[in-house]
Amino acid sequence: TGPAHGSNAMTNGNVGAAMIGQEGQWAAQGLAELLDRANAPIFAVSLEGIITEWNYFISHLTGVQHDAAMGSKIWDRIQANAHKTLQEAISAMQTGAMGMPFELKLKGVASGDAPTALLASLTPQFDSKGQAIGALCLGQVVLEHRQISDKGGSTTAKKEPDSDSNRKTKGMVMHELRSPLHGIIGLATTLSQDESPLQKPLRMIGSSAERVLELVTNLMDYWNLAEDPNQELPSDPIDFPALVNESMARCEQAKDKRGKPMKKDKVNIIREVPPNLPPMYGDSQAIVQLLYHLTMNALKFTHQGHVTIAIAANPRTKCMDITVEDTGIGISKGSIKRVFEPFQQEDTSESRRYEGIGLGLAIVSEVVRLHNGSINVNSTQ
Repeated sequence: TGPAHGSNAMTNGNVGAAMIGQEGQWAAQGLAELLDRANAPIFAVSLEGIITEWNYFISHLTGVQHDAAMGSKIWDRIQANAHKTLQEAISAMQTGAMGMPFELKLKGVASGDAPTALLASLTPQFDSKGQAIGALCLGQVVLEHRQISDKGGSTTAKKEPDSDSNRKTKGMVMHELRSPLHGIIGLATTLSQDESPLQKPLRMIGSSAERVLELVTNLMDYWNLAEDPNQELPSDPIDFPALVNESMARCEQAKDKRGKPMKKDKVNIIREVPPNLPPMYGDSQAIVQLLYHLTMNALKFTHQGHVTIAIAANPRTKCMDITVEDTGIGISKGSIKRVFEPFQQEDTSESRRYEGIGLGLAIVSEVVRLHNGSINVNSTQ
């Protein structure tokens, strides 16, 4: 058997012309899928503020599904105090400029839902004639430190003395790292609408940008989770069946650096989640991150067999046991002790076979720690 990762957590002529046209449509669809499964909240709006893209990640954050968001006005999806800032940022897109990041809060489905705070920056979208037609927005979730409640009661926000300074620093870093990716993805999407023989390179550009975006997002997520060892997370009711389904869907859509699916044809993902789990509370978005990174790590090293995601209530510890088990290549004994440390890879040679920078399991470890849980790994080679 391969590595088994476990944790206790409280808790995406005419014939030739026709072929090129089909290729262009396929490339455009492929790039749209990249945006949809990106591990970051992304939406796009016209210059009039009409939503033209709403990805899976942001649907999860807000509860507002893709079909409901598309065609609606962005002003109805954000709190009023950000209307002026966003309108000014969208207006600036007509000049082709990429502005500085700003904060906005997204509304949930119900009036009583807590808003989701994002640090956001915009990049212009162009038509085939080079005219600005809208803006692509990519955000970073701003974690508000809250008192966690085992009974799902009220939460109390805590503000650290230097939180404003940290937020500005994060905003600057996010803008400098992510804005070029916005431009690459936006331009690749625009160019893919044109009927030309360059659709394959455009797909490669989009795929490469997505990989870098994933790395940047992981860096920011780890920074948010690890910079304050005493922070406490929101107390949301955790719907484990829904969160497992969400992480499985994202993992099944994930691609490696060659554009091939992370899940090999000879690998099955098995879901073992009973329907009658007891209520648990924690940060649902963080739990999705945990499930996603554990499953992606298992899929990366498994070439045949299965990856099993199991959830079970532990009556002794009164916690939820989350286990990801696979039939992969295993982990050496010397590497097990550092597998959850940031930037650690078992194979660090330049010719190494497996990609990544070693942050996925470090994020998992931080999510578990912040939920007052424990994590361990068992493996044979």
